[in-house]
Amino acid sequence: MRLFIAEKPSLARSIAAVLPKPQENNKLYIKAGENIVAWAAGHLLEQAMPEQYDDKYKRWNVDDLPIFPQVWKMLVKKECKDLFDNLKKLLKQADVVVNAGDCDREGQLLIDEILDYCGYKGKVLRILISDTNPEAVKNALDNLKPDSDFHGDRDAALARSRADWLHGINLTRLYTKMAERNGYNGGPLKIGRVKTPVTALVVRRDEDIEAFSPKPFWIVKANIAVQNGMFYATWKPHDEQQGLDEDKRLIDKSVGEALVTRLKGKLANITKYESKKLSSKPPVGFSLPKLQMIASKKFDLSPAKVLDICQKLYEQGILTYPRSDCEFLPDAHHDDAQRVFDVIEKLSSLRVPQSVDKSRNSPVFNSKKVEEHHAIIPSASCKGTKPLEGDEALIFELVAKRYISFFMPDYVFSQVNINADIDGELFTASGRHVLNDGWKAIEADSQDNDNENNNDEDSNSAPLPETSEGENGSCYEINMLDKKTKAPARFSEATLLKAMNEVYRYVLDPEIKKILKETDGIGTAATQAGIIKELIDSSMLIKKGKNLISSPAARSLIHALPENITLPDLTAVWETYFRKVKDSQMSIDEVINYIQDNIKEIIASAQPITVQGSENSKSKKSDSKKSSKKSNVKCPRCGAVMFLRNGKNGAFWGCSNYPECKMTADDKNGKPVFRK
Repeated sequence: MRLFIAEKPSLARSIAAVLPKPQENNKLYIKAGENIVAWAAGHLLEQAMPEQYDDKYKRWNVDDLPIFPQVWKMLVKKECKDLFDNLKKLLKQADVVVNAGDCDREGQLLIDEILDYCGYKGKVLRILISDTNPEAVKNALDNLKPDSDFHGDRDAALARSRADWLHGINLTRLYTKMAERNGYNGGPLKIGRVKTPVTALVVRRDEDIEAFSPKPFWIVKANIAVQNGMFYATWKPHDEQQGLDEDKRLIDKSVGEALVTRLKGKLANITKYESKKLSSKPPVGFSLPKLQMIASKKFDLSPAKVLDICQKLYEQGILTYPRSDCEFLPDAHHDDAQRVFDVIEKLSSLRVPQSVDKSRNSPVFNSKKVEEHHAIIPSASCKGTKPLEGDEALIFELVAKRYISFFMPDYVFSQVNINADIDGELFTASGRHVLNDGWKAIEADSQDNDNENNNDEDSNSAPLPETSEGENGSCYEINMLDKKTKAPARFSEATLLKAMNEVYRYVLDPEIKKILKETDGIGTAATQAGIIKELIDSSMLIKKGKNLISSPAARSLIHALPENITLPDLTAVWETYFRKVKDSQMSIDEVINYIQDNIKEIIASAQPITVQGSENSKSKKSDSKKSSKKSNVKCPRCGAVMFLRNGKNGAFWGCSNYPECKMTADDKNGKPVFRK
């Protein structure tokens, strides 16, 4: 019997669809002749926690650190026991196993670790499926390879998993206990390879804002009259101009006043007139992060909420696989256009415009840029007919509009640039005139405009008049605009997600910048939303309106940690090791030894932390007089002290021995009320 083990049920169904008929569908597998297709649901196994190695680790104690497992333990996730038991049973009957994990290294490990845990010794093959169209799956079936060819990917993923465990477990316990020595009892100060640099991004942005002092500057604008009309142009100082700051902004008001006096009414000679007809092709598709960013800005939905909605629509067969970091589609998907259009019109109020061209081959269709997964689109095989409602409708229509845009005409516009010389001073103007809205007619409100300069000093809202080089106009009017430098904007969930995906922008080292760009930042499409949510739920980040603000505990922690732990550079450095493991240039043990040596150094130099404004300190007292730094309430379950805390649903009592003990109680007038 040949046993396929897919990473998820949807992939299992795609494999079974191209295997011989008739088929027998079981709750946990599909039988097709001599083939059985079974599935996991992500990782069925998880790393054991310290207390599962030794009972003494149930209580956090600095003297017990570092915790370095000698033999690593994996445990079956409780919620996945049925799936695991099914695979274990099927493995005993299998002559050949086909690893059908995702095409990345995590997908490789996910299935291989099941085989290792169950002690499977038979033949193992590997199938690589990035496109679930039947023809693509058939082609993958015809090109099975030995699973051993991909053990480098498995080992790299295993090194990453163990390194993250060591880093997170040891440093979270260390710095939580260091804070407790100075009276902190607000729960674990969780440290992670990704979550800590993300927290640090917010902390540093907040501190930059608070330290910011606005400075005045001035912009000089001239209203220039030519034969065919008038336009505004902006003064561009020459390199030796006095009165500028390092960013070439005018900070000496007297210089501007002298220009206004000297130039008003003077001849304005047109030295450049350029008019170009330009076009913009339709955008590529939505990866999960890009969809989360747009939905967060447009609808104020958290990234975690967007993922939940996408996952639900995926499970209903309405959207394709959501946890994708890819923005492209396989070429073969081009032929599904009409089927997808039909789905869009059935499930939403959208109507496909007459201007769509189903034969159009947009940039999104590019099999060479598709790896593990493709962009999120409406599923061509969706059987639903009932229109969606609420948030589900909002997300579906975003995805549907993007899909329709693939087949619409280019956005066409004329770009006009004018330079004028007024008494030896350069003034410039630019303008854009739309000739054909094209795909923007449906997509204009779903664009990520963060990188666009919507406040271009040279741009004109009205079309620029036609002129020509050599024409002499006049400086009809000239004035100075008062401006002030602005502090950087607070992070929102959308912009923090963007920062995680473009974290290379915050790095100076060119090699590290290159690695982070290649790896699409820190975290993955599947984990980024969860990391942001965890930081909010743990009160490391506080949400105020759409803004995210670092808590006093977050600031204290970031300042106390060694700088290298708080920088995204750490992920890039580790990534170089994981790549070397994949290429057999480095062993897993060598990576682990490096991580362990680093942890030992940090433990040796760690100092107590003073956390101002933590859950049980003065800042909370100002919110509620019920808060108290000291408590005589004992946990009825483990005997540890319980503290009054402030949760998202109001005040509650929680055990200080969290997370080992998760005892909680309702609060009533400053006293705990234990549920029976």
